[in-house]
Amino acid sequence: MKRNERDWAGQLISWIQEAIRERRTIFEDVTNDVGIKLESGRTKFPDILLFTDKVSGIVFNGWELKFPDTRVDDETMIENALEKAEMLRPDSFVTWNGSEAIIWKIPNKNYTRSALSKIRYYPKEKTIQSRDDLSDPVKFSRNEPFLKKRAVQILYDLGQLYEKGELKDAINITGNILEAVASASLIIIPQFHNAIIHKKGIDPTFRKAFNIWKIYEKSTLKIMASSSRRYENIIEEEVLAKFTFYNLIGRILFYLTLSENFKGVLEPIKVDETINLKDTLDRYFDSAKKIDYQAIFKPDFTDIITYSTIVDTAIVRLIWHLTDFDFRILPTAVIGNILQNLVPQAERQKFGQYFTSETISNLVVFPVVETANDNVFDPTSGTGTLLTSFYHVLKYHGNTEHTGLLHQIWGNDISHFPAILSVINLYKQDIANTNNFPQIIRDDFFNLNPGDKITFPDSRDYNKKIECTIPSFDGIASNFQFIQQEDIPKGSFSDLFKEKWKTRQEAFVQGKSFKINERSDYFIYCIYSAFRFLKDGGLLSAITSNAWLGKEYGIQFKKFLLDNFHIKYVVRSNAEHWFSDSKVSTIYTVFQKIISNEPTKFVSINFKLDEGFNQQDIGKQLAQIENLYAEIDNCDNILNSGWKQDSLFDDLFIKRDDSVTVSVVPREKLVESVASQENWVEFFISAKLLEKFRGNLTVKFSAIGNAFRGDRT
Repeated sequence: MKRNERDWAGQLISWIQEAIRERRTIFEDVTNDVGIKLESGRTKFPDILLFTDKVSGIVFNGWELKFPDTRVDDETMIENALEKAEMLRPDSFVTWNGSEAIIWKIPNKNYTRSALSKIRYYPKEKTIQSRDDLSDPVKFSRNEPFLKKRAVQILYDLGQLYEKGELKDAINITGNILEAVASASLIIIPQFHNAIIHKKGIDPTFRKAFNIWKIYEKSTLKIMASSSRRYENIIEEEVLAKFTFYNLIGRILFYLTLSENFKGVLEPIKVDETINLKDTLDRYFDSAKKIDYQAIFKPDFTDIITYSTIVDTAIVRLIWHLTDFDFRILPTAVIGNILQNLVPQAERQKFGQYFTSETISNLVVFPVVETANDNVFDPTSGTGTLLTSFYHVLKYHGNTEHTGLLHQIWGNDISHFPAILSVINLYKQDIANTNNFPQIIRDDFFNLNPGDKITFPDSRDYNKKIECTIPSFDGIASNFQFIQQEDIPKGSFSDLFKEKWKTRQEAFVQGKSFKINERSDYFIYCIYSAFRFLKDGGLLSAITSNAWLGKEYGIQFKKFLLDNFHIKYVVRSNAEHWFSDSKVSTIYTVFQKIISNEPTKFVSINFKLDEGFNQQDIGKQLAQIENLYAEIDNCDNILNSGWKQDSLFDDLFIKRDDSVTVSVVPREKLVESVASQENWVEFFISAKLLEKFRGNLTVKFSAIGNAFRGDRT
């Protein structure tokens, strides 16, 4: 069967309707079923009709669609478009032959060919050159991502044309924003640094608040300063200057999204170099406090820092850059990249602040959400990518009520700026909904406990507040920070867990004392803490380094895991680094808070995630992810013909297209390996990898020293 132009128009309409449903466009409806009766008496049907008001039937413009064997400026096609336009009276129309597209301007209702002008040309797509590239279903499927992307581009440009009467030149949104923010930070942060020093010297109240801030951020400052390899001289005023800058950017970003939704309540930001900028921004932020999303516009002692003329100019120009783009459709990746690039690379590596891509986030989150009614939590939520994945997976399972979804999703981050971005990422899922208050906490994860009371805005009346109790969760997922044990303040966590577990967790009991291995990396303590928040039977998915699989401190950690969890999956990639800036090898592991004799699946993914999973349609991607886990769960089922058993190791199963391998490791083997101190990395190949050798090994010079796995020289 071959596709035709009307079939393609139907597909295009479905994409536009999707954008309308998700409020990614200002247009209210689209159709190709409306017949237009011409002066000649004939009736013609436009390929696409866009409506700005679906109730009154107000048409914005029409589109003419052809396949690539018709030129995009074909005279007959343009005459047909003009004939229909003259009856509808729009100021523009679109022609698109699949490969090229043009938005045509009709000046002063002059519906003649000579009066037309091109106001946007979309160049040829190399993969769409002939009619067959669209009519053939297989080729159309290959070209579908491009067609959908171009449809979104045209729709966005038409939205600009409707609202502003003109089109702006296309920009690299991510690059434009990142460049503007980075340039502004070089100017603003040193100015804030000087202003903080000056304010401390003349204002005792500010100095007192600064000292309290140092106490609150003591652990952060200590981690920044301490290292087993070198000592870094941390200037506290400079750190506060950076935080002040990050918080300002976060407030501006969030205000821009809020002002799109609360039109009439919040005015759009308008600034220039002639106004008192700080007073102007404060007025905008004060108006937003009526809505007060958790801690975003909450007053901070740094709010009284004055702006120099240099700061005023830099912020005004930054806001101009930010407002070049419609914040209603700001991609999640842009927000994540802003955070990733604001923090200098050396600090990112020290704190492990790596942006989690949407695809790996969906892959990590999916197995911990079992039903549409689950309560879920990311205790170190950063920019909120995993929170967004929770939202999409719950929705995929059938929960489509936005406000209800937000009540099921909890997030936390110790830093103000990432917490702001977490709120933005959940808020933007339904920006037109005023019952739209994400449950994001700003605190140290280790200070929180199930049952703690947290105050949030009332979703039914944003002028009121309600008190919520932190529940026990059905699912927890997080990309825990990559902080090495050398950079963790000594003694920080043993005392915390000793009071809770001193008699109940055998992994930490040595004789009569309680001790957590001091070589443990930071994420180990995060998993210990996450255990407290899980319901019995609940699931935890954690992105970590792979170090615990083989390091000496991992022995105690493995004992804890086997005492408290069924380890469902340990997953790595053989095809790519999931975090390009990270110097550690990354895995993720899925644990269930039950004791089970089910084996553990050590999974190796042999394809790049962006190539193996649909990147245009979140629903299709989640269906692919669900299928992947179903395949992994049944890899050793003899009825599953998509898999084969390895010829050498009978516990290793390989997908017939070589995209995934799964080593099935019995629980008793994991228990034995703790005593024998085996490196679990080998289990990705087989639990029997070195079986034939072990009986022939001997320990030399055992009276002299004990060799164990640890830090390499």
